[in-house]
Amino acid sequence: GGDPSAKCRKKRICSRLHNAYSILHTAHYKLNAEDKMEKCNWLRIANGDEPRPSSSSNCDESIALRQDWDKRDRELWEFLIESLPLPEWKEKFISVTGGHVLWQAIVNEFEQETQEDLTKLLSSLYNITQDGCESLSNYHGRLKNLSMRIGDSGENVPEDAQVTCFLQGLNNRYKPDNVVMLQKQVASLDEALSAVEAAFSTYKELRR
Repeated sequence: GGDPSAKCRKKRICSRLHNAYSILHTAHYKLNAEDKMEKCNWLRIANGDEPRPSSSSNCDESIALRQDWDKRDRELWEFLIESLPLPEWKEKFISVTGGHVLWQAIVNEFEQETQEDLTKLLSSLYNITQDGCESLSNYHGRLKNLSMRIGDSGENVPEDAQVTCFLQGLNNRYKPDNVVMLQKQVASLDEALSAVEAAFSTYKELRR
């Protein structure tokens, strides 16, 4: 039994927490990995700034340089595989050959996950609606939080876009008749909240 809508909300919350946990772990991992690579003289190899010495020369010095590069690249690979933050990543990347190739694959995966997360956040913002019994302040807080998270991901949400999303997503109880006019009159999300609260208060007074 139980309330189906409550179960649905719980599922959505768990999904968001999992996504946030994954992104946080990978971001933290990337920073720590770069710090470790710099200390161990692997970073230039990982970033492609120090390519493998040419095989065209077989003099002792060239051979020694290639052996040193191969050793550091192997150490880099072992470190990256052992320190991957998510179990599914280890399965995914275990077959990648070469530390420098592995690092680029990890960076690409991280950037893709970050972009996917941003896309989901933007979709959530532009499709946000006020739940039936949700208070105005809670709805306002959800929208503001989404805008801040999108900002943290590198995409700024203009105030007028926030205002439009807020007003268009209001449920029938709170949505004012002059919503289009209101969009032009208020300059910020907080002003939109105040305007809707005032309109609703006036409406309740008139109905007494």
